[in-house]
Amino acid sequence: MESKRKHAWVLLGMVIAFVLCAQVLGARSAWAEPQAESNLLENVEITAGGGTFTVDLNLDDKTALVWDIKNPEAPTSISIPASFEHEGATYVTTELQFSMWDKRRNVTGLILPNTLTSVGSSSFYKFPELTEMTIPGSIKVFGGSFQNMDKLVTLTFEEGVEEIASNSMLNGCEVLTQLNLPATLKRIT
Repeated sequence: MESKRKHAWVLLGMVIAFVLCAQVLGARSAWAEPQAESNLLENVEITAGGGTFTVDLNLDDKTALVWDIKNPEAPTSISIPASFEHEGATYVTTELQFSMWDKRRNVTGLILPNTLTSVGSSSFYKFPELTEMTIPGSIKVFGGSFQNMDKLVTLTFEEGVEEIASNSMLNGCEVLTQLNLPATLKRIT
């Protein structure tokens, strides 16, 4: 009986804590500065450049973030377009944000546009069949990862890249034999 009573008190304490947290968070959001509404069109699927891409489109600054590529039916090289057309507007591709999940095994080549300014913490491991990769110089700070890409042989950073900010970026790249770094590179962090 005492065990049940103890469990009831613990449960009651958790409920009270939850209610208090909900009230504090609700009050916090009421006190927060009003945020401008985001004009972001999310999860738009567009076919272009030999592939089908899932992108987020920023309606204000007309930029596109690519976060997925549909796996092609057969092995092929994909060029990520420098821009996407959607409902009469053009969106410049400035960001990539790939996860490492859901591999795209039929993407055997991936060509990045020189309009990119950010790859965030993108994982190119999503494309395990790549043997070479070139990072355009338009990306000043590269934060992506090639971990465990066991077929990657050549990795090139073009002139313009100033920092490689990716912990263990090449861990598990057992066959990598050529790493080309630009003269513009200032830091590896």
